[in-house]
Amino acid sequence: MAAGNPFRPAPLPRIHSRYADGTPVFENSQPRRIGGPDPQCAGRAHSVIRWDAMNGRVYQLREFDAAGYPVRDSFGDGAVTEVQDGAVLPAQVNLGHDGMTTGS
Repeated sequence: MAAGNPFRPAPLPRIHSRYADGTPVFENSQPRRIGGPDPQCAGRAHSVIRWDAMNGRVYQLREFDAAGYPVRDSFGDGAVTEVQDGAVLPAQVNLGHDGMTTGS
């Protein structure tokens, strides 16, 4: 189309990552990061969910121990990472940022 054409289609948004089934998560549309353990669960082991409202599914689930330290992250594509002494240890293949495949 000619430059300056008001009917030119808008550019497609960049893909941040994809779920295992190919569903895209677009740049600037990924859910907010998990800030830490839930204060209402102090003293108890619990999980915090990072919900993807745009795609209606769990993006990430982080498990905390009773002391509030992260123990394990599970991601929307099934990848899992374990946390030990502050270091993240891959328990399964981690496919990219936030455990999902990256790129378009």
